Parts: sequence; structure tokens; C-alpha cells
Amino acid sequence: MAHRWLIRMAPIALGFSMLAAAERAFERIPENMAGDEALKSGVNPWHYWGTYHRNPRLVQPVWRDRDDVVEGWDWSLPPHVKPSSRAKLRWGFSGWKDGKLQKAGFPDGLSIVDELWWSWRKLEPEEGQFDFNGLKEEIRRRVEAGCQGVFIRLLGSVWETGTPEQVLEWQKKSSWRFNRWSAPRWLEKYNIEKVEEIKNGERVVHADIFDPNYHAKYLRFVKVFGESGLPALPELQGLLICGLSFSNGEEAAGVRFKTPEQEKRWRERLQAWIDAFGGNKRKLIAMGDGPAMRVNMEYGLGSRDGFVEMYLYHAEDRERGQYIDEGRYLCVDESNPFIANPDIIFGDENEEYSERQVDRFGPIESFNYRYFTSMLRFLQMRRNYLYTEEIALLPELLWYVCHAMARTVGDTPDAWCFLRESYVRQEGTDALKNFERWLHQRDREGYETQPAVRIPHAIEKWWLHDPKRRYDYVARTGKRIGFAVDDRFLGGRRRVAVKVSFYDGFDDTWRIAYVKDGHTAETAPVTCTGTDGFRTATFFIEADFEAKEMAFDLEIHSGGRVPIGLVRVIRLRPTETP
Repeated sequence: MAHRWLIRMAPIALGFSMLAAAERAFERIPENMAGDEALKSGVNPWHYWGTYHRNPRLVQPVWRDRDDVVEGWDWSLPPHVKPSSRAKLRWGFSGWKDGKLQKAGFPDGLSIVDELWWSWRKLEPEEGQFDFNGLKEEIRRRVEAGCQGVFIRLLGSVWETGTPEQVLEWQKKSSWRFNRWSAPRWLEKYNIEKVEEIKNGERVVHADIFDPNYHAKYLRFVKVFGESGLPALPELQGLLICGLSFSNGEEAAGVRFKTPEQEKRWRERLQAWIDAFGGNKRKLIAMGDGPAMRVNMEYGLGSRDGFVEMYLYHAEDRERGQYIDEGRYLCVDESNPFIANPDIIFGDENEEYSERQVDRFGPIESFNYRYFTSMLRFLQMRRNYLYTEEIALLPELLWYVCHAMARTVGDTPDAWCFLRESYVRQEGTDALKNFERWLHQRDREGYETQPAVRIPHAIEKWWLHDPKRRYDYVARTGKRIGFAVDDRFLGGRRRVAVKVSFYDGFDDTWRIAYVKDGHTAETAPVTCTGTDGFRTATFFIEADFEAKEMAFDLEIHSGGRVPIGLVRVIRLRPTETP
């Protein structure tokens, strides 16, 4: 039966003039130009993701209950979908203040937290004299402002920062820098070993956390913390066990075991916190990389990473459940402890999108694309805790992320595949294909695809990329593109919504093929209009999802020119079907 098409014309604000189909923006950029270089022709190759705006509110995308095609990307979900009870989000450094949470439009049921930085120095200002009142008061302030709780980031290793000249200057106008001095000053009488680092003119001195005197006093402090009543507070939703790192926040990147005794003391540190938290162990998050992270995993603690803004980071990282298979597809190991146990905290940061970050992350025109890709990477990694700056560059996408994060295959509302390709500079790697969540595209005989729609990297010199291929592809083409739905997500006869985001600038027609009652069925065709942009088509279908493992449940058939960017399959309730 023919479908009646409803075309919604809601043009995306571009910032650059829209080009005719013969002048597709991404084709106007020389092949290996990235960052500011890519803008020299006067064309914005990132316009497919709109214009940069520091939106203070999320926007709920409209759920439509019939087949249609709309401009741009479609992040809608059925009205019954609510955020996971495991999902936690931090709205920037000061997003909890001044009524910002109430204005942001977060969905009901999402747990908003603040990451409260506090130090051992504040909690034990004099040896043996402990004061938890200030910390408890700060927790209370955030809860009264609308947070459901806090994560405490418990600092304790930085002895001092800066040169003597810098310290004098900071005393006049940068007092916040002294809050980094987190090690108690009374430790000086124990002649604690110091570790000094100087990078790019900045100086940080740590108290050596493996010094036996430091270690003994720290373990005593942890025991008293456990007796304070804080671990049992429902408002305390997490505690980050820090280590030693040059970066702000003592992220434990500097924890390298030089001797067996150092590893033994790190293990004792973790066990002390586990003992202090007792039945609330799931709240504990251990910072660290490399050997320290492997030990953290052994103890069953959560993890909080950062820098998902660099969306190719951790591409081949078995410790975080990420690996590249023989076909060059980015895959997820769901037996990984962080992923197999969704109740422990597994977080990331996606925060660097202010104008002052242009020197570090590339031109402002590229920020929306980087935000888009990083958010999908965050979800592809199966994260359940997001720290993001208190803005929503793409308000509908952030609304979707709030509902999609922290999901398992058993409770996710949708499965999706972003048909992209990048080239990473990492030993043993080359092409890196697709970001996938329980929906898998695979090339095989009769279903060969090619990457399409070349988008320059935002950064001209990015340490992760292949310098000879400084771009991503954000779609794939092929006469037949096959998709396997995870058998745990869908099985048997089911009615679903399928949303396909495709590049509209080539002369082609495509349709979805699927199996119903043992026979091949097809949707009505979608014809490209020649517009230099992406559109999203939605079909409500009833199909047999009987294909097992990586056999195809859905196919997209076309003349071979239309680039397919993102495919989402959404589970429906009977009342949500047209």
C-alpha cells in the first residue's frame, strides 16, 4: 500500500549560504585540509550540524506517529520513554547555581548531580582533628538547589603549584588555585617525599602518595571518613578516589607502579575505601589509567574518564571494552566489568565547547559536529554518567542522550548504527568503521559499501589521526546495505519505527527491505531532492526479526549513490503504532 508522505520543511540555520546540489559543501574542501584550513574556500563543511549556539535549555524532539521525512537529524522517542534510573548527569561547574537546573528543562527522572571537589587538607586541617561539617553543608546546598546528589572528588596529593613569582601573583587575583593544594600541611613534619613536574612553564609538586608516612596517615583518614556517616547518605551518589596527576583534579594518570611495594599500597588504598563504604561500594569510582586501572577493575570499582570530545580516544582499549575487529569495525565487549555491571559508575566528560577553546579544538564552525560525534561515541561506549558544560549545542540531541545513557540491551528504547569511518594513528589500526549500539552494519558479498560524505577534522594537527587522512566519513553508500539487530533487543514479530538519516544531495531513491510472514517486504521509496543536507525518513513497520547473530534483519536498497548516515530502530508499545 502506498504511504502518504508528510514533508516538514524546517531549515537548519547554517551560518554559510546553502549551496546548490552541484556545489555540495563537503566536496568543495581539498581532501586533506582540516580545521581552519578547511574554511579558506569560504564554505563551511560542518554546516550539516547547524550553527553554534550556547543554548541554555534542552528541547524535547516531537514524536510523530506516522511515516514521514523531516529535515535534519531526528532524535525523537516515544512519549513513554523516561531516563534510566542509573543515568547521572553533571551540568557544568556551576550549573546547579542560580536556578539554572530549573531553567534547563531536564526530563523528569534524570538524576542531576554535582561533582564536588573537596580535599583531605580541608577535612583534616590539623593532624587528628577532623571536620566534615563544611563538606556536609556543601552537599546540602546543592540538594536544595535541585541536585539529586553529589559525587565527591576527594583530592589529597598536590603539595603546591606554581613558581614563587606565580604564587605572589595568585594571592592577588587567583585564590582558587590554592584549592589545588590538597595535601595537609602538617604532613611536612614527616618529611614526605615530593614529586615535582614542570610542563610548558607550569609547575606542580605532589606529596608522594607511596611514601610510607603519607600512606599510613591517608589510610587512617579514610577509616575516619567511613565513620562520619557520609558513605551511607543517599545524597552521596559517588566518590572519586584520586591519585597523582599533573592535570587539574588528580586524575591518577601519573600512578605508575615502579616497585611491587607501590602496587601493594595502591591496593591497600582501594581496600580501605571499600571497607569505609561497606555495603555502598557501588558508589566508589577509582581514577587511573594503565596498571592502576587494571587493579581498579580487579576490585570491581567504577571508572570516570574524560576527553570524549576527542571521539577517537580509546578506540582500541580493551580495559574500557573497546576493540577493533578484523573487519575494522569498532566493537564493544559487553563482558567488560564496567559494561557488564551497569550499576557501577562508568562516566566521561564532554565539556570543551566554549569560545575560549578555539585554539585547542579548532574553529567554532566545527563545534556542533564534534559535539554530535562525541555524544554518539559516549553512548556507543555504554557510559552511564555524563559531565557536560551547562550548555546544549544541539538541544534535541542532549535530550535524547539523557534518555539513552545508562541503558542495557534489555531496557534500551532503541538500537542504532552511525555509518561513519575514520583513520586513527594507532599501532595495528587503520580504518575505524561505525559507532554501533545493538544495530550492526557489515560488508559481505552482495552488500559491499563505501565511505561517503568526507568531513574534515576540526583540528589541523590531531595526535590521534592519520596525518595523511585528516577527515571522517559520516555515511556509507551501497546498492544493498545490511543491518543485523542484536537478538536480545528484538526477536520474533515486532512492530518498530525505523529512522534513517541520509544525505539528500545525490540523485537517487532508496527503500527499506525486511521480512514479514517469511517473505520480503519493502517500504515506499524515498527520493532525494538534491539538497545539500541531511534528512531523516521514518517508517513504522511490522517485521519478523528472526535472523540470528549477524544475519541481516533489515536492508536498505538503492541505486548505490545515496549516503546513509544513521539508522535507528525503536521499540514500540501497541498503543504507539499508527
